[in-house]
Amino acid sequence: MRLSIICLVIFLLSSPAHAAPPAAATFFPILPLDAGADAEPSFLPVASNHPLDGDHAGMTRAVIVIHDFSRDAGKALTTLTALAGAENGRTMILAPQFLLESDITRFADNLPDKGRAFARWTIAGWGMGDNSLSQLAHKGISSFTVLDLLLLYLGDRASFPDLKEVLVIGHGEGADFTQRYAAVGQAPDLLKDQNLPVGFIVADASSYLYITPVRPRGARQGFSPPDAAACKDYNAWPYGLDALNDYAKHAGVNAIKTRFASRQIAYLVGADSFKNDPAPDTACAATFQGKDRPARAINYVGYIGLLYGEDAGKQQNLTVIPNTSYDAAGLYGSKCGMTLLFGDGNCELKLGRE
Repeated sequence: MRLSIICLVIFLLSSPAHAAPPAAATFFPILPLDAGADAEPSFLPVASNHPLDGDHAGMTRAVIVIHDFSRDAGKALTTLTALAGAENGRTMILAPQFLLESDITRFADNLPDKGRAFARWTIAGWGMGDNSLSQLAHKGISSFTVLDLLLLYLGDRASFPDLKEVLVIGHGEGADFTQRYAAVGQAPDLLKDQNLPVGFIVADASSYLYITPVRPRGARQGFSPPDAAACKDYNAWPYGLDALNDYAKHAGVNAIKTRFASRQIAYLVGADSFKNDPAPDTACAATFQGKDRPARAINYVGYIGLLYGEDAGKQQNLTVIPNTSYDAAGLYGSKCGMTLLFGDGNCELKLGRE
């Protein structure tokens, strides 16, 4: 099934019907992984710094950047390509665009067939891996499955013979997406089997997926089960492992708990990100994790260390970037961010400050 999906992606990307998409975006074909042979693919706009159907020999690094709550994939791509500079020559940068129904309506005249075959999600659903809205012959597809497919596309050695590493990064709501996908995503294990490691950068996330029902007690006083009466759904997905969505349920709770400790995740947060937070998560399940983005990040990495022990610190660590507000370019462009993105990836600052 994996090979057939890759072949379908390559065929459709090279088809003349999709050769001239608007705004330098390619319409990437997506299908549920259990789709039948006669299933109709949906499409997703993907902006990139190199053509998806071009010659990718010499590309040694790939970055998939997930947009924030604004869902501006073009801006996310522009930020990364500007930071990459000369590294653009050997770095493939992809910026998928998760559309809403209102986007399809607004831009219908610029989309093939008025956008009827384009996947669209609810405003909250795309960020937590929910299925897209079913329509006509097109089945709903998890936004996490979309990332699986993009990773499988990059993992095709015939198209990317020199690729050595892949990063999935996100800021704000894109960081929420990235952190949850790191916990439940299926494709990273497939690429690991091909000796192609997948790492993650989670920047200014608003909340995190906890693996157990405990939460921070505050003032770094450890962790314990909170008063559930004050927030009965505090451990429900996407904050915990209760009431999982379809994709996470398929991954399985035990597999999620086992797999997560091995994920290579760098957490970045602006020390002043609480000052100009444009989209704070004020749900009680989020406030149980800490008062703001910096506090929640510090609490979470401390929790991971307690849960998984010393080895977790080698795989997952946090850097607090001083004098930085809620700002993707400020985090990615910091000394640590640039090392993670385009250097040796060895940002050993952990719970410190640059």
